[in-house]
Amino acid sequence: MFVRPANLLTSNQVLGRMLMMTQNHHNMMLMGAIQRCNFVSRAPNGLTEYQAEAKELLPFNASNLWDNIGARQKFKRVGRGPGSGLGAGGQVNRGFEGGQSSLSKRFPKRGMKADAFNNKDEIEILNLGQLAYYISKGFVDASKTITMKDLVDSRCLSSVKDGVKLLSRGAESLQKLGVPINIEVSNATKSAIEAIKATGGEISVQYRTPLIMRYHLKPHKFNDYKTLKTPMPPQKKVVKLEKLREKGLNVAYPRAPWYTDNKEAILKEASDTEKRINEAQHANLLKKLPADRNAGQSKDIPKIERKPITKFYKFI
Repeated sequence: MFVRPANLLTSNQVLGRMLMMTQNHHNMMLMGAIQRCNFVSRAPNGLTEYQAEAKELLPFNASNLWDNIGARQKFKRVGRGPGSGLGAGGQVNRGFEGGQSSLSKRFPKRGMKADAFNNKDEIEILNLGQLAYYISKGFVDASKTITMKDLVDSRCLSSVKDGVKLLSRGAESLQKLGVPINIEVSNATKSAIEAIKATGGEISVQYRTPLIMRYHLKPHKFNDYKTLKTPMPPQKKVVKLEKLREKGLNVAYPRAPWYTDNKEAILKEASDTEKRINEAQHANLLKKLPADRNAGQSKDIPKIERKPITKFYKFI
């Protein structure tokens, strides 16, 4: 049996000692080279306090090394709460109260609103003075009926979506022209109607749906083989058109049998109802229907004195 001496090293131990000696020799050579070379380092943001006091640069060694400015970017750690400033944390909408009814919904709304009557039509405004200017320049032909398409094509109006309303501003310029004007719009004020009629012209209103309006303004966007027809107007629209007729406009819309065929009967029924309300008992207490809710409406109505009610007390 072979017994290894105690002072005999194994192959792994010999290899480890050789590597250690090689590493130490390399380090000694590197340090000697650094000491022989008189390198100095400068701080990236100017001189440090030590350099300013000693009036010399730092020696070039391992403890005085750093990267250039912008060479290494700091790692962004997200998910560290809303106070970290790194986009972490949530946000709720203004007025949100955790799911319960908000303050704006718990209180009633009073006063007038722009869309109180669900009137969201975008109506363009046209003044008579502007119309007279374009006629005098020859952009608009006054010898024929001026339609809304003519106003857009002549750039008198930049665009038309739901209709045009005619106003009387600049009516003096129209009277100076002395030309009868026949124009088609959606609505007009009473003063504008009087100014147009004074020139010998008239204002007409043609009922059109949004699709028919686009077909009238931009026919090149529709196929040639298709012909769109204006449908029968609904009941509320007929009421509005008839009110325009009462103002003095020439209104035209497709036949509505429920109204046009029974117009006399409908008007007679409305007049009979109004007469029956006015001749009813205590009709003097209510001037109009629906009643006016403003303050001071009943100041002229005689008050009826009420008899005091006798109170009975029962003792048990």
